[in-house]
Order: sequence, then C-alpha cells, then structure tokens
Amino acid sequence: MLLTLLAVALFVGLAAFIAVPLWAPPAGAVPSLAFRMTMLVLAGALLPALVAIVWVRQSRWQERWGLESLTFLRAYHRALGEATDVQQVAEALVRTAAALCGAERGALLLVHEVAWTYRLHPLPVLGSIPTEEAPLAGNSPFLRALRERQAPVFYSAIATDPAYTGMAAEERAWLEALAMAVYVPMISGDQLIGILALGQAPRGYGAHELALLRTLAQQTATTLHHLQLSTNLKALNSEIMALNRELREANERLQRVDAAKADFITIASHELRTPLTQVRGYVDLLAAMSQQGQLRPDQVAEIVTRMDRAAQRLEELVAAMLDASQIDIQALKLQYSETTLEAVLWLCLERMTGAMRERRHVFVMRGISDLPPVRVDVQRLTQAFCNVIGNAIKYTPDGGRITLSGRRLDNDRVEVVITDTGVGIDRDQLDLIFETFYRASRALLHSTGATKFMGGGPGLGLRIAKGVIEAHGGRIWAESAGYDPVNLPGSSFHIVLPLQPPASRNMA
Repeated sequence: MLLTLLAVALFVGLAAFIAVPLWAPPAGAVPSLAFRMTMLVLAGALLPALVAIVWVRQSRWQERWGLESLTFLRAYHRALGEATDVQQVAEALVRTAAALCGAERGALLLVHEVAWTYRLHPLPVLGSIPTEEAPLAGNSPFLRALRERQAPVFYSAIATDPAYTGMAAEERAWLEALAMAVYVPMISGDQLIGILALGQAPRGYGAHELALLRTLAQQTATTLHHLQLSTNLKALNSEIMALNRELREANERLQRVDAAKADFITIASHELRTPLTQVRGYVDLLAAMSQQGQLRPDQVAEIVTRMDRAAQRLEELVAAMLDASQIDIQALKLQYSETTLEAVLWLCLERMTGAMRERRHVFVMRGISDLPPVRVDVQRLTQAFCNVIGNAIKYTPDGGRITLSGRRLDNDRVEVVITDTGVGIDRDQLDLIFETFYRASRALLHSTGATKFMGGGPGLGLRIAKGVIEAHGGRIWAESAGYDPVNLPGSSFHIVLPLQPPASRNMA
C-alpha cells in the first residue's frame, strides 16, 4: 500500500513537471500543446506500469510471508500435538508467535480465578521475565478489556487510554515490569484461561500479525484447557489414590489395635487371675494350717512373702491401667525437680538387678555421666525408662547386651539411646508398639513372668513411656532393621528430652 502511494505521488509530480516546465525557456518561448499532450500520454502509460511493479513486489512479499507463516504454523501444530504439560505448550506458542513477528520477549500468562480474584502466573519463554504472580481484582480494566473485547490489548493503550485509569498501582507496576508490547487473550468458552504476551517487534504489529496471533491464541486455548483438565484429573486421581491408601493403612492399623485390645482382655484376665488365685490359695492354706495347728513362723513368713509378691504384681497391673487411661485423656500430672539422667537410670537399673542377673545380660553405659542436669518428674521418668529397658530385657536372648548411651544435642536438649541385641521389630510395627494394648509378640506366647524371654505383657509399658516422655516435652521412637529371631538385628529406642520442662507444665 505504501509503495502504491509513492507511485501515485511520482505520477502527480511528473504531470506537474510536464504542465509547468522547470527549465528557463527563452524569452517568448512557450512549449507547444502537442509536446505537453505527448508527455502527458507518456506519463499516463507509465503509471500503470509503476502500479503493476509495486503490486507484484507486494504480492511476492505477502506470498513469501504467507509461506513462512505456514511453515511456522505446521511446526507449531506438530509441537502442540506432542506437548504433555503446560510449559511445553507455552514454549511452542510463544516461540512460534515470536518467530512470526520478530519479537525477542515472550511469555504465557496463566490465569487462575479464585473467589472473584484472578492470579496471573507467568511462564517465561523468551527474555528475562519476572516470575512473580500478580493478584488482580475481578473488575480489573485490563482483564475486562481482554474478556469483553476478546482482542489484543497494547501496553501503549494501557498507559494512555482513559479506560485504564482505574487500574490499581500494583497491577500497573506489574505490567510495566513485564515490559511487553501486546497481550493476546486466550478464551475457552467464556473463560479467560491465559494471555499470550509479546515484546516489541521490529516491524510492529499490523493487521496480518494480530489476526495470526489471535488465531494462535484461540487454538492454543482449547489445547491448554484440555491439558489443564487432564492435569487436574490426574491430580485428583492421585489424591484419591493417596486417600484410599491412607484409609487402607488406617483400617489395617485399627484392625491391629482391635486385635490387640481383644488380646488384652485375654491377657489382662490372666494377669489379674494369676495373683488373685495365688492370694486365694495362700489364704486357704493359712486357714487350713491354722485349724490343724501346723503353722510355724518360717512357714508364715514364706506364705506372706509370696502373697505380698502376688499383691504387688496385681497392684502394678492396676496402676499401669490407670496410668494409661490418664495418658489417653491427657490428665497425667508431673512434679518437677532438678536431677541428672544418670541418677534416674541408676534408680531404674537397681529395680532391674534381679532380671539382669536372671537373664545374664550385659549392661553398658556410655556418655550418661556427661549429660547436664535436667528438671523432670523423677518418679514418672524412672517409670518410663524402666518400661523401655524392661522391654529390651524381654526381647533380648539370655547373655545379650543392652547399651545405654547419651549425648547433648544442643543447648536445650539431650538424647538417650537404649540399644539391645535382641530379635528386633518389624518395620511396619515401629509406630504401633507405642499404641495402648499393642504388643509385638503374639498373645499365645504370653507369660506372666515380667522378664521372661519373649514373654510379652499387657501392652501398656511402651504406651506409658511414650506418654510420660511427651508430657515432659520430649520424643521417643524406635529403629530396627526388622524382626529376626535367628540373626538378632536388635532395636534402638531414642529418647529426646528438654533440659527444662515446657512452660505450661512447669509446676515446681
């Protein structure tokens, strides 16, 4: 079109040159009418030729540009068909559009609508482009223009058009930081799902370029929408599968706990009946021997000792049940005083002396004496350590080794690790062993003996230990390579305690 106008201007100038000669004719000399007419005819013949030349050149340029566009579009559709994620779609769209227009900056802006607020997430492709999201209000003039007009918006219009005067300062600053020249909406149905953003182009953006960009944006919008739906469905499917897996694990966990509770009823009745039977038997024996006058002081002393032992076992079991119930309702009360963990552990080992001698276990203490003083409930913490050490004694064969090691983690915490050379624990039971009533061994292997190898118990000891340690603001967990009664991989119980109790529980 520009070349055509130049040709017309050339023709007008030539006609003027003919009509009004620029040379200085001799005095009284006037160009003849025939000469003027001849030159005018020549100019009239020259104009169509010039127009034809211009038209041919313009047609060839459009044909060449059209062939280049077709080549780019074919490559684009091939890349779009192979895209499997949003970033690949952005790469194909922006690079194709930039190549057609000569732009050196470009990005795809994803649009997410949440409660009448839009978030624009840039996916940079060409140039150094900020990646920060921009929250835009639903009544943003910029977004409204893209949605309603469904046509490209130039940044120059945003800066000068009064229609955009209501834009928020943050929104305007964000668009300025992007440094794009044109924004092309991507509409799927009636929803704005993306924006093609391109920087300055050397040739500018004419009607042909804008029409092509709109076509690219609309074709990509459909693909992008389907890809987003597919991605959302995959994410939803993954969430459903994760929830199903969690439900299965929770169901298995509940089944194990329910089985443990059922075992507890059997075990607890046995634990309660045994000392009661012993007490009842000794009472009957005392009565019979008293009636026959056969009681001697030594016999009375032995019977009383055995009765006391049975009563003590019964008392311990009832106390454990009460402690477990207090822990479950978070009603455990602690009385704090300053002591050392070495003193607490020695109190525990003194109680375990008989079991240690009976099972011929070797106890080793490392680094315990180097630990700083702590403020704890001595009685409760001793109970917790005794339960953990007692568990190690039960599941370590005769002659095994139990190691107590300590270290300071930081200025506020210490760690005690109780390691044994026992049968180990299945990895899927490392958390369950701290549940109320749960026991790693089967109920059929239950024994009343508190320290008999693999004898088990009512399933309250580790639960109480966990409750007491957590009430102190600490943590306890178990580690083991697995259960193997032949190779004896052993287990490690880690106990982390703060030097000072939590402020909410500091009662002393």
